[in-house]
Amino acid sequence: MPKNKIIIFSNKKKYTSQICFNKKELNLIMKIYSRHVIAGDWYDYALDISSNKAVFSIFGQRGHVPAYRIVKQKNGLRRYRLIEPGGRIVSMDRELKQVLGAIENYPVEFR
Repeated sequence: MPKNKIIIFSNKKKYTSQICFNKKELNLIMKIYSRHVIAGDWYDYALDISSNKAVFSIFGQRGHVPAYRIVKQKNGLRRYRLIEPGGRIVSMDRELKQVLGAIENYPVEFR
């Protein structure tokens, strides 16, 4: 006699926990981004979202190298980071406003 198989269907969706920028954070980033686009410094951006970090890359005239990368880590005291094209961390803080403030004070050679 064959064994019966029980198949259970569920309407529950499995969500993966991804780190991403919320609306308030994106508004802060886009405010600075649009100012630099108008000035002709920046031309494009890209978003990369994963399970442990979210990255907002800003591109200047040389489109293959980001002028800046704004990184939001999953957790930690210094959750936000601003990284220059060479990979050096320009600023780290628990507040995004503090990290974005470093953009105005830090010249980038790869625009």
